[in-house]
Amino acid sequence: MELMTQYFQLEKGNVPDYIISILQVIENNDFTGYIVGGAVRDLLLGRVPIEYDLASNARPDELNELFENTTNIGAKFGTVCIHVGGHTVEVTTFRTEGTYLDYRHPCEVSFSSSIHEDVSRRDFTMNAMAYNPLSNEFVDHFDGVSHLKERRLVCVGQPEDRFREDTLRPFRCFRFMSQFGFVVSSDIVMALRQLSSEVSMPSMSRIRHEMGRLLLGEYWLSSLKVMHESGWLKRLISEYPEIKGVDLPKDVLFRWAWLLSKSSLPDTALMLQFSKADIRWMMQIIEWDFDEVAVHLTVNDLMVSSKDLMKIGYEGRAL
Repeated sequence: MELMTQYFQLEKGNVPDYIISILQVIENNDFTGYIVGGAVRDLLLGRVPIEYDLASNARPDELNELFENTTNIGAKFGTVCIHVGGHTVEVTTFRTEGTYLDYRHPCEVSFSSSIHEDVSRRDFTMNAMAYNPLSNEFVDHFDGVSHLKERRLVCVGQPEDRFREDTLRPFRCFRFMSQFGFVVSSDIVMALRQLSSEVSMPSMSRIRHEMGRLLLGEYWLSSLKVMHESGWLKRLISEYPEIKGVDLPKDVLFRWAWLLSKSSLPDTALMLQFSKADIRWMMQIIEWDFDEVAVHLTVNDLMVSSKDLMKIGYEGRAL
């Protein structure tokens, strides 16, 4: 399928040369490779992808033979890191997955030769697309482009199933709402509300990563409101400010400080695995009432120096 719409075009020229070179090696050895996941979504939205993930029908051992510099970071799950031109790119073999028993990892993985089977295991339709810039083949079996145009976040399959498989996915859902301003389908809302008190939470390090990106999104307050209404924010933080318009700089610690300002910040921040330095900084932000200028003042910003004070008679403790 070729993508030929006016505003949602994929072009080989927009793909970095090092990605093209990896795909070319794969193709030259009678395998197939695709750009998958968020990079395809971002290219369609006219954004510069932060990173590129690739999928291929080549197995991990075959990828290791094709490229000189590789690292096996998840051979069990089919993922090999390829190091080329100063870049590191993850290439994952097409696969299907078994039941998730720990709310994060499938109990078994089966390699596949089908890109369709591979994209079928992904979380949201906008992340279940694949693109081969060499052949200009575009794979979109779940109407991801339509949902991008409609600015809707839709799950691949049943939301409850996707969220139970990996309990970080609700947090990814909230993060995408914040970054893109998408609305969620009604079945996602129902699943979020139902599962907020049922499933185990993912690790705090994974939550912190998603929440940090959420708090820097353009629609962060709207996303937090959905988190509040669905019960997920209360699950994470016992008390928090009313989710309404607030003027804060686009600084992750300023926004975390505001979100944690009604709770016991040191205790909650430690639970969220913030460093002691970050906790002290957030406490200072709150102490200065979120005044960005005041928080960043140092002794070097003072209009009066110690020498000036000494000249007019201050000394000892008074100085």
